[in-house]
Amino acid sequence: MLDRHTAPAINTDFKFSLIHPDVVKHHEIPIYYIGNHSPELVRIELIFNAGSIYQTQPLIASTTNDMLGEGTSKYTSAQLSEKLDYFGAYVTKDISHDHAAVSLFTVTRYLNQVLPLFREYLMDSIFPEHELQINLTNRKETLLHNLKKVEYVCRNGFAKLIYGEHPYGQSARPEDFENVTSDDLQAFYRHYYLSGPSVIMVAGNTSSEVRNQIESSLHDWLQPQTKSAAPPLLPYTPQQTEIEFQNAIQSAIRIGTPTISHTHPDYPILSLGNMILGGYFGSRLMKNIREEKGYTYGIGSGINSNQLSGTFLISTEAGTEYLYMLKDEVYKEIKRMLDEPVTADELNIVKNFISGNFLKSVDGFFAQSDRIKTLVLNQLPFNYYDNYLHIIKTATSQQIQACMQQYLPLNQLSEYVVKGVNS
Repeated sequence: MLDRHTAPAINTDFKFSLIHPDVVKHHEIPIYYIGNHSPELVRIELIFNAGSIYQTQPLIASTTNDMLGEGTSKYTSAQLSEKLDYFGAYVTKDISHDHAAVSLFTVTRYLNQVLPLFREYLMDSIFPEHELQINLTNRKETLLHNLKKVEYVCRNGFAKLIYGEHPYGQSARPEDFENVTSDDLQAFYRHYYLSGPSVIMVAGNTSSEVRNQIESSLHDWLQPQTKSAAPPLLPYTPQQTEIEFQNAIQSAIRIGTPTISHTHPDYPILSLGNMILGGYFGSRLMKNIREEKGYTYGIGSGINSNQLSGTFLISTEAGTEYLYMLKDEVYKEIKRMLDEPVTADELNIVKNFISGNFLKSVDGFFAQSDRIKTLVLNQLPFNYYDNYLHIIKTATSQQIQACMQQYLPLNQLSEYVVKGVNS
């Protein structure tokens, strides 16, 4: 029988091993194979330098990515989807500021039948006008709905406050949907997709047969993508903005600043400090503002890492009557991180939480592929995660305090408040 009165011992002496991918170059494009011959499933992910940072007007990057496969010279959108469904395969698409990705999931026994359909997605999208108008209408309606939410307005306003007119600070407006044309998408598609991906990640079944099928299918298309220059970041000046939002009983607030990304050597220590402040359910912000004060259901902090910059932010929503009291408590907790070393007990809890969470995040070939992709896209060494976990494990309270003082000084924080007004 288990003794449920005694907690199990915490084991911090674990061995972590990231699968070492087999890397081949096909027409100078690196293909990373992560897996073995046993799984029935394979994921083929092509990553393009086609994020929103490269677009010359709003919505072009996201709409191009969203419209891939929505009609080719051979098939309509419905026909292409039906054919993929027949083989139990599907395609996912993703877009960020820096990259776009297209991924095929399929069982290996149908790979030969599915790969030609995947080529249709990648090489022969024609962006039919009818499908485009449906896409734009639906997304515009979604935007109009989101613009009625204080959290959404606060998120976009904060990004603009931090990054100004740089693509990292841009967000779509309803009128932008009227300016998107099929010709715009075709031009972006030709330049950033048909030129080929920057990297390919294959996870799951990576047998020699699967490799040969993939490389043969893409042989006549693959060529190294020439990366366009991203626009430089604009100078940052801390700002505080508050706007009123009519007919809302909730308010939203974001506090933060540009900071380092995970390519910086200080990032592990900063991420540890962030976790203590507001990075998990047992954080200081949650304990104080949710559990003790009851001002909000949830509050958190995080570091968003892009290629040109990181962004530290604290975000929450609360009833308007609690807004200013909540804000005072947020700054008190930030100041406490700057003025007082973290206690040994609190530090050990967070170190164990980070280590355990990391082990969960590398469970399986797909998860490992995602981790390796981060290394590849950011040109980080393969032993990065080993070093990261070692730094976390050996970090001291004094290191955390000094790091927070350097990268999160109070006079560099910006604040964006959307105040609900129920008139």
